[in-house]
Amino acid sequence: MWLVLALLAVGLAGLFLWNRSLKKEVKSRQKIEEEVRYLAFHDDLTGVRNRQYFKDMLQDLDADGEKTPPFALLLFGLDAFRLINDSLGHKVGDYMLKRVAERIQSRLETGCEVARISGDEFAVFVPGDNNQVALTNLVEILIAEVSKPMSHGDQSLTIASSVGIASNHEGALDTLAVLEYADLALHRAKEVNPGGYMFYCAEMTAQMNERQALASALREALNNKQLYLEYQPQLVMGSGKICGFEALVRWNHPEKGRIPPNIFVEIAEKEGMMITLGDQVLNMACKQAVLWQRQGVGFERVAVNVSVKQFVEPDFVEKVLNTLEQTGLSADALELEITESLFMGDLAQAKETMLALNEKGVQFAIDDFGTGFSSLLYLKNLPVDKLKLDQGFIREITKDNSSLQIVKASLQMGHALRMSVIAEGVETEEERALLMELNCDQAQGYLYSRPLPEAFILPELEGEIKQNLEAECA
Repeated sequence: MWLVLALLAVGLAGLFLWNRSLKKEVKSRQKIEEEVRYLAFHDDLTGVRNRQYFKDMLQDLDADGEKTPPFALLLFGLDAFRLINDSLGHKVGDYMLKRVAERIQSRLETGCEVARISGDEFAVFVPGDNNQVALTNLVEILIAEVSKPMSHGDQSLTIASSVGIASNHEGALDTLAVLEYADLALHRAKEVNPGGYMFYCAEMTAQMNERQALASALREALNNKQLYLEYQPQLVMGSGKICGFEALVRWNHPEKGRIPPNIFVEIAEKEGMMITLGDQVLNMACKQAVLWQRQGVGFERVAVNVSVKQFVEPDFVEKVLNTLEQTGLSADALELEITESLFMGDLAQAKETMLALNEKGVQFAIDDFGTGFSSLLYLKNLPVDKLKLDQGFIREITKDNSSLQIVKASLQMGHALRMSVIAEGVETEEERALLMELNCDQAQGYLYSRPLPEAFILPELEGEIKQNLEAECA
């Protein structure tokens, strides 16, 4: 009897423990499932909704079989956020994203939803048939809230945002189309009104379609090597001697004719074609420089613009050296023009890349100097041989004292660091005379010569430029 009772007690105890363990496991699984559900529809960094939830929410509005209720979408894009990440680090960038999400959420009324839909973009769902005045008031409040200073340690940080706005009045549109329209409006705002906002209009769709057609045509032109170069002479100001040629890429569209470089270069940047474009330009310029040397054209080096995307490629040094070897151009006949924005990234890596090429003889020029993040610190520590003064300053030096002082300071800085300084965009004799008085070393611009096809660059070009200049000054 006692044995039976003992066994029964043991059985009951085991059942109790098993039941307790089962409850724990169920609770644990429920907790895990809740976390999974949460993570499936929330951004793990900021805690707001994620892109998947936002898209599902919009699609659900269409799926109930009834008329889609009216709503508006606000798409926030943080301006220059990549530069913040690169210069201050991802921890600071993550902190700012969290604060931006909190600030947007703090200003929204019940029924609104905010989601982080990409790295630096937030979407806001605003229910109701809101008019432009109401939406404008809300957007201006949110932009002001986001742009307030943020304290992080001993740093005071600020970030601006651009906003695209699209509405689905009377439920007339597919809901995901509204998100696409808000995205178009955001991109337009970043182009023409950074730090502000734009409402979607049909013209934006037409512009997008045209841009996509241009991107497709540009990709085909690159694949078939249809782009070509023109070259603008660079001259020593004192002697008028040609010291170099800047290679400038050109594109003749088969139907639209000549497309301005600022348009197709921007498309190449945004559509992932910049590295291919840059590689082709470098190859063409080096080949042409060798031909000129054989023809007896007098010059020291050919200057080629290099984008940040090219420069940060792991095999960039190898590509440049291989191009020089394959074309037969000596390294000291090549000058690479880079912009100051390059140094907002990994400065140590930039220095290593520049030194590796400079040791072989390749020279470097800082293009558009004075328009970016000018710093004596990086200039004195990097192998920079030349500063190029932005033409925006040169154009104003005879009229605007601020531009004149910037040019003076840049010349003093460059010469103190034993660099040569070249002024681009010189168009008048007055500009030339003033630059000579300020001891500017070199110049290029329409006063001397427009960019020329390669066939126009012959040994007698230097004499022709001198004659034209004397006639201009007479």
